[in-house]
Amino acid sequence: MLSQTLATLLQQHAALADFYLQTQRPLSFVAAQGRVVPEPALLVSTRDLESLLSGRYPNGNLHEALLQLGGVDDFRLNLGGQEFRGALRSTRSGGALSLTLRRIRPQIPPFEGTGLPLELEALLRTKDGLILFTGPTGSGKSTSMASCAQRYAQTFPGKIVTFEDPIEYQIQEGCAAVDQHEIGTDVASFIKGLMGAMRESPTMIIIGEIRDAETLQAALQGAETGHLVLASLHTNNFAATVDRVCDLLSGPHVDALRKTFAGLLRAVVSQQLLPAREGEGRVLAHEVVVPNPAIINTIRKGELQILQGEIEKRLPLLHSLNDHLAELVREGKVTAEAARQASYKPDALRI
Repeated sequence: MLSQTLATLLQQHAALADFYLQTQRPLSFVAAQGRVVPEPALLVSTRDLESLLSGRYPNGNLHEALLQLGGVDDFRLNLGGQEFRGALRSTRSGGALSLTLRRIRPQIPPFEGTGLPLELEALLRTKDGLILFTGPTGSGKSTSMASCAQRYAQTFPGKIVTFEDPIEYQIQEGCAAVDQHEIGTDVASFIKGLMGAMRESPTMIIIGEIRDAETLQAALQGAETGHLVLASLHTNNFAATVDRVCDLLSGPHVDALRKTFAGLLRAVVSQQLLPAREGEGRVLAHEVVVPNPAIINTIRKGELQILQGEIEKRLPLLHSLNDHLAELVREGKVTAEAARQASYKPDALRI
């Protein structure tokens, strides 16, 4: 059975992070240092996936279930005693199924151990506004947000309310109370959860992912009404993040919404995971931008084409991805080749 095969691979590879399963294709997984390892002899069938996911889809017809869900479904799955975040998709006009299983670690790494800049902790003291964590799938955005939330819960009085799809980490209460909601189980959607959250008097709101304009506007409303909002986006850097947000803003009040966003944006943390120079782990590389008055004014005016130039002026608490990649190479944490592959501007990387 497929479940037994996956459990065996988990036992054989302690650093295994993700499984990639697509019907009529060999199973593959992400092992140490982010390497994708194919298993050519293990061809995945539709029946394999139906058996693996029978607890979630008791009727067995995954194509029909996905059709009712709009072609996508996100959920938690336990395999061999390990928790995974599952993402099931239909592909090729419904002819194939794709399942990605991302391993959820049971413990939130301590803030100091994530590789995030320590200066970011000071931003958690902010009473309102929006902090965005961005990067490709599997870059550690959820882990970074959970670590920030855990540090907040341990340090500051208040209440944290989260909306996640699914819940990946259990944030422990400390000085702050914690109320975590799973989309599809506790609340119907991000937007409905956010609307209800305002009645819970939170000091921090966490949105697993901003996927649409409605969720974005709700996040802005939360930040505008005196809450610190942490959220993630699938964008690569500060300029691309601002572009994406502005693309999502629409309607007759788009200019006012863009100005509101500019005034509420406290920071953008864009990140990637690189293979460690030594050992089997991975190392966090990041770009951190805390908008200064010039950047805020640029966004307000909609002059997005000059944002990158503002970033490269190297203002305090502001560095590009290349800055951090060069630092990681100098410290011996990653190789120069890994840094070049991760850089969006390798020709400008000074190593």
